[in-house]
Amino acid sequence: MPLYSMYRDLALTAEDRTYLNEQNLRFDTTVIPPGSTSGRKGTTTRRAPQASFCQVLAGEALYLLQRRDLHGIAVAAKAGEFVLIPRGYDHQPR
Repeated sequence: MPLYSMYRDLALTAEDRTYLNEQNLRFDTTVIPPGSTSGRKGTTTRRAPQASFCQVLAGEALYLLQRRDLHGIAVAAKAGEFVLIPRGYDHQPR
């Protein structure tokens, strides 16, 4: 079983993809099996022009956020909830 699966730049239709691109947005999905710690080193919004949103679709997740200056925070989220990842933070879902 893979530790996680990622699906990037998703859109339902070509028109949706065009709209997302015009808004400088990208829709990605990461699937982490229950009980997995994901094995990921994390991802960053440090170089991104804007913040990121993550939504928990099922179950629960813990997002570990940390800036380069080592300021960190942990955010717990349940199914249906969103987590804002500020620009400049590395983040790792668990």
